[in-house]
Amino acid sequence: MIQIPARVRRQMIEYAATELPNEACGLLAGRDGRVEMFFPIRNVHGDPQNRFELAPKEYLEAMEQIDGAGLQLTATFHSHTHTAAYPSPTDVDKSEGIQRFFPETRFVLVSLQDQEPDLRAFAIVGDHIAEQEVRIV
Repeated sequence: MIQIPARVRRQMIEYAATELPNEACGLLAGRDGRVEMFFPIRNVHGDPQNRFELAPKEYLEAMEQIDGAGLQLTATFHSHTHTAAYPSPTDVDKSEGIQRFFPETRFVLVSLQDQEPDLRAFAIVGDHIAEQEVRIV
């Protein structure tokens, strides 16, 4: 299970909406499965409407802030603009690097394909995808 404060959920959805038509991305930090902070990070992928890549410098700065605050990387975040909040084959392939260094990290997806944004979280290990309970607190 991952606990996300309502204010962080709102921040992620607002950020994803402002980045349309591109996918948005970022990091979530906290302790023991409870998110405390959201770090929006610019998507620098060459095809940002269909893929995402965290801006390297912003990623490193966010990780320094996470470490400095005594927090842990809880999850990566990105949006799907026209598909469901479920990991694509590309998402699964890209998860390998994060999982190697941060095995407890979850993957939070926000879909903007419908009127009401859909937020879901997943654990990805290899090709195995397991949906995680999300509790908005």
